[in-house]
Amino acid sequence: MASQITVADIGGIEPGSTLSTEIARCWMDVANAGGAVGFPFTPVAMPVVQEAVQALATDIDLGRRTVIAARMGEELVGWVSVRFNDSALTAHWAKIERLQSHPTRRGEGIGTALLSHAVEHAASLGLEHLVLAVRGGEHLEPFYERHGWHEVGRHVGALRFADNDDRDEVLMKITLRSEQPARQRHELRGFRVGVRWRRFKTKWTRPSRNRYQAGFGCHRLDNADRGLLVQ
Repeated sequence: MASQITVADIGGIEPGSTLSTEIARCWMDVANAGGAVGFPFTPVAMPVVQEAVQALATDIDLGRRTVIAARMGEELVGWVSVRFNDSALTAHWAKIERLQSHPTRRGEGIGTALLSHAVEHAASLGLEHLVLAVRGGEHLEPFYERHGWHEVGRHVGALRFADNDDRDEVLMKITLRSEQPARQRHELRGFRVGVRWRRFKTKWTRPSRNRYQAGFGCHRLDNADRGLLVQ
């Protein structure tokens, strides 16, 4: 009998913890199996991935993103990130990143479970839509379309992996039914980020709006950000 998939927000990642190692191991295995999850040139070694995990942990602590993990029994079998925008101009949407299931667990519904949970989580925060970028030529678009996503843009030849190996970058979007106004969500999360920022910088005066925006800004889509490997 197959194990049930359980999906939950991990809350945080402590340096050197078992969870940190699990996230890194899954990430490395997916990347080295060909998944477009932030390491375009493989093989990638564990120390490099562990540094990336620490960057994830920092983002979580600062309120910049949520990481959601999937388990089957005690085994971590996949994870996904929801990255928020800090600017008031773009606070009403977020981006799905690093959607992945372990290569030994493909075809077991892990990607679907993670994606569904991420969408529900984003809607509960009052977000109005989500976007993600996938690498063209991997035939991933149909998977997302089955779950309500649609293509809104395509940068032809954006990704060059080698001579005569250019790939498109495909931008996809899903519209959410929010339970909370996006502006209210932004104000609440902005306060939380501001508090964490003050503690991290050991400054005890709350940063002004401009300072807050200058510190975190609006994130652009870049070649390192791929949601992939969900089948």
